[in-house]
Amino acid sequence: MGAKSRRKGKSGELEVRSMAREEGFSTAQRGAPMQAQGGEVLADVCEVGRLWVEMKRYKRTPVNSFARATLAKDRPGFVPVLAYRDDHQPEPYAVVRLRDLLRLERQALAAPPSGGGSWAIPDDVDRERADALRSPKDPEQPA
Repeated sequence: MGAKSRRKGKSGELEVRSMAREEGFSTAQRGAPMQAQGGEVLADVCEVGRLWVEMKRYKRTPVNSFARATLAKDRPGFVPVLAYRDDHQPEPYAVVRLRDLLRLERQALAAPPSGGGSWAIPDDVDRERADALRSPKDPEQPA
């Protein structure tokens, strides 16, 4: 792998680490420096809760092949996540198995929010759309 590719990968990992820290994962860090010291195989970005984050930066990321490889890895206790960003794309996207996403959401909804109270919709979410998604009207269900 050339120096340019390594720099691009490192910048992608730093970008994900920064986003994780902004969202409250204050100990998030790149796995490469720790891996070089201890030899243990680590995620590209570590200390993001139960997420095992692999980051890919390409001109045009072959998402399907990377997703198959990343999501097939067995990491007990972790949810594998492929984070990727194509060149000129404004921010990274993430790919997870639907079953893992549903389990995380079920667990999040079952746990009380820190500090008590009820769950709040983040300000950057379209509230009307979020309400519609939270309580869909199923035509099969009686009113």
